[in-house]
Amino acid sequence: MGDDPGSKPQMTSVEHRYEMMMRELSERNETQIRFFRWAASLGFTLVVIAGGVLAFVFNGSLNAIRVELREAVTIYVNSVITEGTQGFKDIEELSSSFRRATEDLAELQATLERLSFFETATGPVDEVPPAIYARLSELEDGFWGESATDGVDRPADEQYFEAAVLLQRAIDAGLQESMDPNEVFNSGIIASRMGFEAEAAKLRTIAFSLRPTPDHRATMLASEDMFGIRYRIESGVLVRDDAPRETVRSEAWNSMLLLVGSAGMESQTQVYSQAANMAERNRALGYTQELAERLESVTTDRPDLVTAYTYAILADLETRSGGTGWREAFRHYQGMSIALLAEDSPNTPIYDPTVRNLLSRANFVGELNEVIEALRSAGVDLSRALP
Repeated sequence: MGDDPGSKPQMTSVEHRYEMMMRELSERNETQIRFFRWAASLGFTLVVIAGGVLAFVFNGSLNAIRVELREAVTIYVNSVITEGTQGFKDIEELSSSFRRATEDLAELQATLERLSFFETATGPVDEVPPAIYARLSELEDGFWGESATDGVDRPADEQYFEAAVLLQRAIDAGLQESMDPNEVFNSGIIASRMGFEAEAAKLRTIAFSLRPTPDHRATMLASEDMFGIRYRIESGVLVRDDAPRETVRSEAWNSMLLLVGSAGMESQTQVYSQAANMAERNRALGYTQELAERLESVTTDRPDLVTAYTYAILADLETRSGGTGWREAFRHYQGMSIALLAEDSPNTPIYDPTVRNLLSRANFVGELNEVIEALRSAGVDLSRALP
């Protein structure tokens, strides 16, 4: 019997299975491609998330970044799913992309896990600004530690980045006047101890703006001298002064000398000590002598402002000068300080700081026992200063 030219040739079992497989793959082609492309897009998605975290740290609010991330990821995933289909030959290439994306995904997930503290670091403080200072205080207690293989003390990455987030939150809250001025001030002190120079300068500027006391001004000026950075607030926004660093420092010192000449008992501890620290940092510029002369003028021109602490700082400065007759001058001012201290109430704000300063400098120059005896003879209370 001859072959019918109009009939189809019979397929072998192998050919049949092959065609069925190809038909099935063809039907599943779009689904496969969508799956692989979506999986590959996960790497991009996590990069977007990482970028969002950085944007959150420096710019926006957590909720705003979350919204932006959701929108960005949704748009991207939708675009790759709804793009045109590709042929079967591309599946192998997409599969390879999926494997690479899976490896990137694992690495990025580990990174994000290490950054998960952002959620706890920022969640409460956005609604309750007082939580900022409380958490900064906790961080400071354990900020420095061995986190490097070379044994150098440094903060762990998580601690460092959390501190950066919280300090920025403190700046924002201060500018919005939703954080207590004293907590803004103290946050600035913590920022300085942690090595965040710009944040310290900003917070001290804000604290003085919120509560323009001599204490806050003295600390702000000390920060300007230390870092050479000065800010001002314009329409609720911090603006950095473009003056050269040395100009900022020089003007801060001149302002500090004026402040020293008008500081009363309530603010002398902070003002004088900050001025003394500035003078010590700039000893080569003659600041120590300038401060001593300024305090001397206070004792003659403003006797109403003179306290035991005034003379204690003068005694302190004499031990730093190293000039001829410094020891005699030290003993002279020390005696003046003890005489006034004997007349003061132990509850005055300068009492304990004066005692501590006198003891510290006496120990430095090898006259601790003599000063302790002099203080006891004058009836000065040493119970809070000595063990």
